[in-house]
Amino acid sequence: MLHARQVPSVGGDTFYASQYRAYDDLSEAMKAFLEPLEAEHDGRNFDIDLIRRPSTHPVVVRHPETGRKALYVNGGFTRRIPSLPPGESAAILNFLYDHCTRERYQARIRYERGTLAMWDNRCVQHSAVPDFGGEVREMHRVAVLCDQRPSR
Repeated sequence: MLHARQVPSVGGDTFYASQYRAYDDLSEAMKAFLEPLEAEHDGRNFDIDLIRRPSTHPVVVRHPETGRKALYVNGGFTRRIPSLPPGESAAILNFLYDHCTRERYQARIRYERGTLAMWDNRCVQHSAVPDFGGEVREMHRVAVLCDQRPSR
């Protein structure tokens, strides 16, 4: 959840992208290729120490409550697909980064003071738009922990 406490006069929106829809739109051949793969993730964009503690997750996960499949890669955390040579890993991940964030999968939240946005990190990517210059954008975030790691 993200609660808008103070918003800039212009900008500061957030894009949310459905990873259910991104998965659903892939060809059957691409789905079959991706489903057995795992990718290495770290949080170097947020904490440089996380480079030393990467984790591995399936490229395609099944939501534990809905049962729907979703892509589980993003440019901020996913580093490589260890089972592929570096060039192939980079090519597949770059394709998926572009595919996952296509406009057709996005919803854009334009905040007003007091807006509360809720999403499920297990099937949605989100990104703030850094277009508000030096103005203040104060958002309070609450994250609910999941009982289980993303899995097939």
